[in-house]
Amino acid sequence: QLINWRNRYRENNGRLLFTSGEIYLMFVRIMSIGALFNVGWLRREKDTFFKKLVEPAFSMIDYRPYPQQKGSLSDWAYFSKRHERLNIVEDGFHDSLARCRLVVLDHPGLTFLAAMTANIPTIGFWNTESWAFFMHARSHFDRFRSLGIIHDSGEAAASKVNAVWDHIEDWWCDPDIQESRDLFCQEFARTDR
Repeated sequence: QLINWRNRYRENNGRLLFTSGEIYLMFVRIMSIGALFNVGWLRREKDTFFKKLVEPAFSMIDYRPYPQQKGSLSDWAYFSKRHERLNIVEDGFHDSLARCRLVVLDHPGLTFLAAMTANIPTIGFWNTESWAFFMHARSHFDRFRSLGIIHDSGEAAASKVNAVWDHIEDWWCDPDIQESRDLFCQEFARTDR
């Protein structure tokens, strides 16, 4: 699945794509997911992210809620009432991802892997106590944290977006970021057929 994302990043459309994971209220199968114990934290931190984001980045948000499933919260209904200027992305998600100026994620899932594979400028934040990583993977995420790619709160992520918005390409093309991304992809997002 990831091979289709390899170097897919195209000229950006100037938009910030915020991609939300599913917010489970109960497990429907055995799975590895931190969100069940994370509902209050995640809602609060996403709300803080939107409040702390400044112009021009805030007016450029495209919000992609996870399609609602049985046993999960309607994320879009909640945030559209609190932040009326959010633009929802329902269709054409993959094209929006491939063309965004920056993707912001609230979970370390498949979209994170696709963004790394495609080399899309990425900022993420999630509760590290709710998402357990294999010890070997933890060093990669610690490195991403030190480079400002991963954050522990919505406020910290918004602060980073505000700081790099005018020069995202320069920030993302930093040799340390690119080396860390390459090493991560070699181990966790391989695309060699």
